[in-house]
Amino acid sequence: MGVDVSYETGVAIVCIDNPPVNAMSEAVLSSLHDVVAGISSRRDIRVVVFSGASKAAFLSGADLTELPLLLADPELLGRRMSDVGSLYQLIADLPQVTIAAVGASAMGGGLELLLVCDFVVASERAKFGLPEVSIGLMPGAGGTQRLFQRIPSHHAREMLLLGAPIGAEQALRLGLISRMCPREEVEEQSLEMARQLAGLPAIAVQSIKRAIAAAVSSQPLDVGLDVEREEFLRVANSADAQTGPAAFLERRKPVFEHK
Repeated sequence: MGVDVSYETGVAIVCIDNPPVNAMSEAVLSSLHDVVAGISSRRDIRVVVFSGASKAAFLSGADLTELPLLLADPELLGRRMSDVGSLYQLIADLPQVTIAAVGASAMGGGLELLLVCDFVVASERAKFGLPEVSIGLMPGAGGTQRLFQRIPSHHAREMLLLGAPIGAEQALRLGLISRMCPREEVEEQSLEMARQLAGLPAIAVQSIKRAIAAAVSSQPLDVGLDVEREEFLRVANSADAQTGPAAFLERRKPVFEHK
């Protein structure tokens, strides 16, 4: 129970397992932070897949059994929110590509987690929402900010201010998720995407990810273009940049060394 990690070539699979609803308890938060921090410096890991073991939720957000104690102690609550925010920023800043494999609903902190992932593969039956307002609270781990980067603003306002969830089909139309599939295929489709990404040259993939981050930030366009040029030159000087074109001209599959 907690956070389980498994590995295959180039891929780490991080599974949140906190029955019955995969709440973000203090123990889960601490374990997840340690796991992500450890993965961040591993050059052999090129893709990270986040999943949930519970059939009820990918991640349900705050542990409601801990919430009364947190609400009674503003200082403790402030530290907890800071820790959650630091975790999500750590995931957002990972050099590896991240995939959220959402087999069940992602509500509250669960939705905020998938908002920091590069791709979201979700079950056709999954629900997505930020329902905090319905219990007198509000999102506090990036939901009010990152949701506007992912979907049109009027839909983001509706999700935040009404607290009503949306289904997977609408989430796909809005761009909140990347792919929708039957629940029993979520894990395999996520791993298939992960394996494909892990087989691509890591230097190029990670440079593209950094350039994308500049594109979706609030920086002016010329700043983003400078980042793109810098990353292009970094990629062009890599060994894989020599391997790829040569293999193309020789009509063979390239073998990338990720350096």
